[in-house]
Amino acid sequence: MRFPLPEKQPDGHYKQGIMKRLGELIIYPGLNEGTDRLQDKLIPYYYKAKEGPGLKSGFMFFNGVRSRISDVSTEKQNFHAEQMGVGPKYIATGVSTIVDDVIGPFARGIVNDMVHGGDAGWKTMMQHDIYSTRAYMGLSYIPKNLDLPQTHLSTNVINWLELFDKSTGWYDRAFTETVLESLAFGSVPGLPLDPIDWKCFEYENF
Repeated sequence: MRFPLPEKQPDGHYKQGIMKRLGELIIYPGLNEGTDRLQDKLIPYYYKAKEGPGLKSGFMFFNGVRSRISDVSTEKQNFHAEQMGVGPKYIATGVSTIVDDVIGPFARGIVNDMVHGGDAGWKTMMQHDIYSTRAYMGLSYIPKNLDLPQTHLSTNVINWLELFDKSTGWYDRAFTETVLESLAFGSVPGLPLDPIDWKCFEYENF
């Protein structure tokens, strides 16, 4: 399990963030006495393949096509999407851009509630809580500020998005759950958030 902890302040406590309370629990004195210290079991978690001088990103492999994650070439990374019934405009726009357009307005609304108070963002979310992610994309969502047809997404496009965005069957879960996950992992589209310190617990020490 990976934990997106906020950065620490100079006094050792965590800055504001979605997972601040978990961070404070990990450093709670009662759980860090003697030699069996909970915070000593934290190790770095690499949410994405490390990149930098001498390093290369990981690979994606699908439909017989092998491509590095860092290669943003549409030609190399469409993975024969057209054979899945996905139109060229959707392929050119890309999975992450479309998903961000679906999730972003709701995630930003909830963040605005947390930062400024109120519950307008949450109420908007609850107005769509009846949907699964798949149902919202296919029955309610209309692309915003994207050069895409102003219609709900087709089943083929939704399946393509799910394939590269989440695991199989994820889009059958509640739409609210998908939005909240973007908050938990600090990936709110169009909203700069404080840096995240990704951690996990070293299992063999338990």
